[in-house]
Amino acid sequence: MRFLLGVVIVLGCGKRDAGDLHRVEFPGFSLDLPASARYTQAPDAYRAGVFEMPTPLVRVSWHDGQLTTVGEMPTVVAAAGTPDGPARSIKVGGGEATRIEIKTSTDRWSVTDIQCGRRTIMLSLGTPLDVDKVLSSFNCHPDAGSEAKLSERAPIAFDDPAIRTGWRRKPSDAGSFVISNGTLEADFGEIRELATLGVEVVRKQIIDAYGSSWVSKGSETRGGRTIDLGMVTKDGATTAAAFTLWVCESGGKDGMAVIVTSTGTDHAPAVEMLGAVRCAKPGDPPWQ
Repeated sequence: MRFLLGVVIVLGCGKRDAGDLHRVEFPGFSLDLPASARYTQAPDAYRAGVFEMPTPLVRVSWHDGQLTTVGEMPTVVAAAGTPDGPARSIKVGGGEATRIEIKTSTDRWSVTDIQCGRRTIMLSLGTPLDVDKVLSSFNCHPDAGSEAKLSERAPIAFDDPAIRTGWRRKPSDAGSFVISNGTLEADFGEIRELATLGVEVVRKQIIDAYGSSWVSKGSETRGGRTIDLGMVTKDGATTAAAFTLWVCESGGKDGMAVIVTSTGTDHAPAVEMLGAVRCAKPGDPPWQ
């Protein structure tokens, strides 16, 4: 089940001068940005990261996951501004991408999500940058070793071995982490800066994105988490589903979102699982 994990954060406004561009190398991709742009790689930066500068307005973020679709992009940018025209599918650096323009009270932005290996790169570029020039400079060159680690990485765990019993990892071409026990299927997605964005804000965005395919059946609370219950329709079939998200326990700002779908109509097994799952930490057993 597809999650909306890319959220645009609008930077402060100020005097802006695009100036000359120069090459900036990021983990597994590069592009031309204003001459004042300087990026220093941080630990674990290949999987996810953010670079931003206020003059001119530039934000580059990346994480492992799926490309935002044309239908999803207006919801993704809703917290940042008003769409200025429809989202559209384009090619950037030879890869698939989705682009939309948005307006705020002070600026006009172009937001482009680009698939690059197992990650997506979201470029938020403000005036007066030549957006087409920046996009045409984009080069995706994934690192094979880092990509392999992304495919093996498990972002969640259970403290109770009995609850984990029977769950197995499923392949996911989209880069999300999916597990199943034969009756339930859980699709996990990590959300950077969830604590900053606000759990309730993002929760509403994700539920709204399902539109008429989600029919609410109320909610329950487990371990301080609100678990939304519903019936979800996909490919003509309607099943029970439960959804929740939370800020990870590590003390950082990142969080996790998960939707569990069932082959039946009983929400109870999904609620039990969602009340017990947590973000992964060093020393957790591997998933098979």
